[in-house]
Amino acid sequence: KMLSIANVHLQGNPLAVATRRQQLRSALRRLRRLGLGATEAATATVLAGDFNELAGSALHGELQSGRLEDQPESWKFLDAHSSNAFCTFRGAGRCDRIDFIYHTGSVAARVRKPLATEEEERLRWSWRWPPWPELVPG
Repeated sequence: KMLSIANVHLQGNPLAVATRRQQLRSALRRLRRLGLGATEAATATVLAGDFNELAGSALHGELQSGRLEDQPESWKFLDAHSSNAFCTFRGAGRCDRIDFIYHTGSVAARVRKPLATEEEERLRWSWRWPPWPELVPG
């Protein structure tokens, strides 16, 4: 079975939703080109990274339902952390999830929270962010 993996870091400006959508479409087109000739049953895809987009947004909905432009019908991506969601970004007193691991149904995913709560508290490195708190979507 062929495994395709894409790691993305989408535009960080909270107002740049259209740019993030275009970047994600570009990543999906690239994955399709790399997998040309392989049958759907013989391919598995992982799409992961910093989406800079909150869970539940329209962009995530399009990715999960297979409605992004140029997205193959079989690419209805599943959120690997859907049952074990956690905060990946802290700033302005908020705790948001903007980093994701998605996979196609042909991938069996088992993931865990990357840091224990105590370790996360000890590090506290992300409490200084964002540098533009007034732009963090509410």
